[in-house]
Amino acid sequence: MDVVHVRPSRRARQHKGRSSFLLILALLMAAVVLVGTTLKSHVLVTADLRPQDVLWNLAQHRPRQKQEARRPIDYVQQYGALEASEYPRECQDQYHGLPYFEHVKASWQQPVCEPQEGTALGSSLRCHYQIDEYPEMHCTGTNLVLDLRKFEEENALVPKESNNTGPTGLFEEHPRPGLKGELLGDCKLVGVTGGANRWQESDFGKGGQRWLFNSFQSTLGEAQQPHCVAWVDHPVYFLNDKYDSFNLWHALEDLTHAFEAYALKGWGAEAQVVVMDGGSVESVLALPYRPVWLKVLSPQRRPVLLRQLVAETRARYGADLPPSAALCFRDAFFSVHGGISILSRSIRGPTPCVNSTFIRAMARFITDGLQLTGVQPPSRAEDSAAGQPKMRVVWALRSNRAGRQDEILDLLHQRLPGLNAELVTMDFGKLPLEEQIRQVRSTDVLAGYHGAALTLACFMDYRGALVEIEEEWRCACYTNCARWQGLDYRLIKVAEVQNGGESGVLAARVLDDVQASLRVVQQRIRDGTRATHR
Repeated sequence: MDVVHVRPSRRARQHKGRSSFLLILALLMAAVVLVGTTLKSHVLVTADLRPQDVLWNLAQHRPRQKQEARRPIDYVQQYGALEASEYPRECQDQYHGLPYFEHVKASWQQPVCEPQEGTALGSSLRCHYQIDEYPEMHCTGTNLVLDLRKFEEENALVPKESNNTGPTGLFEEHPRPGLKGELLGDCKLVGVTGGANRWQESDFGKGGQRWLFNSFQSTLGEAQQPHCVAWVDHPVYFLNDKYDSFNLWHALEDLTHAFEAYALKGWGAEAQVVVMDGGSVESVLALPYRPVWLKVLSPQRRPVLLRQLVAETRARYGADLPPSAALCFRDAFFSVHGGISILSRSIRGPTPCVNSTFIRAMARFITDGLQLTGVQPPSRAEDSAAGQPKMRVVWALRSNRAGRQDEILDLLHQRLPGLNAELVTMDFGKLPLEEQIRQVRSTDVLAGYHGAALTLACFMDYRGALVEIEEEWRCACYTNCARWQGLDYRLIKVAEVQNGGESGVLAARVLDDVQASLRVVQQRIRDGTRATHR
């Protein structure tokens, strides 16, 4: 059980003889020269490469960096260090760069609920407010108290369904509404962030942040203070009002918020995901995506329902539970609703943030956590078997809004083998996300009609390519996925293809673009091979 009442702890010999000395000195000088030559060599190798080439080249030295990048912030800093002068300032400041993270953390220096000397708990709340069409609060708290009786009162308001599939087959959330006085702290609530009093309902969006606003109450100066019958001493990510666990784009938005929170907090494998929604962990996180939450974001302690933690705590005491009994949390972050993630912020047009620090860091963190970073297409293997197609094109199947899909696939099946490439068709929606990522990392060119499966482009390395067919404009979602990851990208707008309604015309255009992408991928592979062998 992960609820524990554990208080954290407070944290030459001389050389013999002149000849021996000279020999050692000579060896040391030789070693210095060798190391210097090696370092100079690496600088020369990467100096004339583009930023995305540099990132890929660094990936080749993975064994030396294996222990250096474990927490999300380590990945952000690693990729952020490669933000060149041409990386747009708007990308650095708005979600995609190191300055954004630094800005949020700087705003946390002023607590919205200030810790007070002489209090029993030393609670605090810190929130960063921002509005980009929709308000959002990035809130974190220390030494916070969950009133068990208030929680059980609120629990009666949350549906008890064991699954999150709604009547239409779409994901249905069952968020906790929050009751005033359910979450407590002995700090002074001032509500000030960014120079203004932001402790207003209109400034809090959906998700864990809304539950925080509805629930929190200061106990400062009150005669009766809560009694912590159990402590959760490890960091906790409170996930409330889950956006979606069926659609890949939406599900990844929830994951991006979690990654952002972990990076801001400096958390790693020690943190635990605590699900607040009604339902079960299995239904809220859902089978396709649950392994990512488990293996990547909550590897040491399995994701758990908040009501399960409360039930286990209550079971220890039975009828003897003290009147002011509380479950207390040492360090917590309250989720931001997935619908306003970094992904959706840019969907109205092509992003200027090519080679995004944030997206690259998050994708690498996930593939490392799933142990899939080393997966690569056959084209990357120097010892491919004779006759084996070296290039791999994967077509993401769609069951609707894909009018000429069969015609396109017939032509690709006919022509790609002659181009030393194989075609694989795949219904990604039927696979767990872990397997989806494995398949796309084995791909040179991902192609298909506009749809959520193309989100997987975020997990390809820069040598890959994305070909998107768009019957009608819906968003720049997958254009941006390709740009964030530095991929070769080709968009075919069906309405703009001359005579596109005639048989074979659109298929021929798709074949041309897939061929062009294959040539780019082959050139990037050759460039990378030359760079690593110089």
